[in-house]
Amino acid sequence: MNTPELQRLKMAWLAARETGDTHAQFRLLQEHPGEQATLIDFIAGYYATEEIGLAENATLLPLTRRACQSALERVLSTQLVLANLGELQV
Repeated sequence: MNTPELQRLKMAWLAARETGDTHAQFRLLQEHPGEQATLIDFIAGYYATEEIGLAENATLLPLTRRACQSALERVLSTQLVLANLGELQV
């Protein structure tokens, strides 16, 4: 299928998505079996890049907070090692 036709299918899917017409979304996939793989890749990319609507003041769950803290402690050493210029020279 040519690029303009594929773009038309993608735009039709996006329009159906915005209006909440899931039947039209499925129909596009069913009516164009040759382009299903490309459309599925497009749809997966759409959902992968979609922003998650969290409240601005949403708090982290305690388990998530502990996991973040643990990861940061592993990456960022809590002890600073001070060196003089002589020690830094190779």
